[in-house]
Amino acid sequence: MSPNILIETQPETKPRRHRQEAVADYYTLRQLALKVGISEAQIAELELKALLRPKMKNGKRFFSSSQAHALKVALRLGRNQGVSLDQAFARVEEVRLRQTSTIRN
Repeated sequence: MSPNILIETQPETKPRRHRQEAVADYYTLRQLALKVGISEAQIAELELKALLRPKMKNGKRFFSSSQAHALKVALRLGRNQGVSLDQAFARVEEVRLRQTSTIRN
């Protein structure tokens, strides 16, 4: 007698065509540093200049996804246009304010 062997099969699924990467709502200091490619010390310096304002919870700093996006854009502006991060953040903020005022009108 040969033993009965059961083979479990998974139902066939269709591949997803447009798979979007999940975006975190908040990042820790380390996660943000890794995401944007700068050091934790550089992020701390941006906090001292009040260019980034994290939320505090249980003694840890948390940066919003919109802050992460603004930082990425500011870093790109700084590199591509040769401006300081202070100037790049100011430009990012100008655009953001223009967009939000356009939406409200």
